[in-house]
Amino acid sequence: MRVGVYARSDNLEAGAFRSGLLALGHRPHWRSVSDYGQGQVEQFEVVVVSGVRDKGGQVCRDYTEAGIQVVVIDYGYLDRVSGVDTWETGHWQVGLGGLNRIPSFECPGDRFDALGVKLMPAKAGGRPLVLGQHVGDPSHGYTECGMAAWAQSKCDEHGAVFRPHPHSPGVKVDADQSVGPLADALSAASVVYTLCSTGGLEAMIAGVPAVADLPDRACWGELSGPALPSRAALRALCARIAYGQWTLDEMRSGQCVDFVLNHLIPGIGVAMPAVRAQPDRPAKNRRRKRGTDH
Repeated sequence: MRVGVYARSDNLEAGAFRSGLLALGHRPHWRSVSDYGQGQVEQFEVVVVSGVRDKGGQVCRDYTEAGIQVVVIDYGYLDRVSGVDTWETGHWQVGLGGLNRIPSFECPGDRFDALGVKLMPAKAGGRPLVLGQHVGDPSHGYTECGMAAWAQSKCDEHGAVFRPHPHSPGVKVDADQSVGPLADALSAASVVYTLCSTGGLEAMIAGVPAVADLPDRACWGELSGPALPSRAALRALCARIAYGQWTLDEMRSGQCVDFVLNHLIPGIGVAMPAVRAQPDRPAKNRRRKRGTDH
């Protein structure tokens, strides 16, 4: 299979994915993403790109329009990469054609269970919470002014508290503010409103319903709504999300690459573990007491 990897020479996650390709016997072709020009599409069967900012987004658009599958790597969803200190230990999302694209098919729960994340019951009380997002993030594209206008309208409509994204503190809204850890903000929330933030997923896990204004751009968008989804539906979604994110070691070993090439791209689901049938138990030979007939 002819695979092209577009990234900077020192890109850690693209390098890990390339190592996984090599481990499985493929010979990927490395391309400098900064040297890419619009329309410079080569005869690859699959293309890998780290993020969709700037040239990465152009690579993704051009190859997608040409009908070639594009694997996009970025920060993950649960136990995710959050900075340099977590690059090796955290999870990276690996999806097709853009950000926040998780497997469309049912997945086993083993990877989600391994994260040790507990689904909490619905919580009572609290106030609506509006979550701001990082300004300019490709998942939504809002400017600082656009984000502020959107957040202000939501706060006015729902009488909500506003929590700006830690990386975009310049978004100002005339409403009560929540500036502490996200977990604290969720503990005081009755419902969360956001564009497509992963914070919506964290809210549902914490027992708080979440509403996405851009559900198609959220990994959890299919469960967006003012009511908390059922535990079964949320667990099934989290199982798919866990198969949409991988560590660098899982990329290097080929485990992630194998899933992408043999399941994600062809859309072939992972075999679900068989449910062991309960053995038939012989009925106990109960002797009726004398004088009873029921």
